[in-house]
Amino acid sequence: MVLDANWAVKWLTLCAQAMAEHRVELIELDRAIGDSDHGENMDRGFQAVLAKLGEATPETPGRP
Repeated sequence: MVLDANWAVKWLTLCAQAMAEHRVELIELDRAIGDSDHGENMDRGFQAVLAKLGEATPETPGRP
């Protein structure tokens, strides 16, 4: 396995999908100890990451 930009983009994309799929579950878990916004915030953050990645594929995992 090579940890290059393509790997990082795939990993971030899969994380974004998982956050979207489990958003409601994370909200419910946070309701017991917080203000029930964790799932919403995580999903929003990963959607912003996907939008940024949609602008251009980075050269390396650490550089746009």
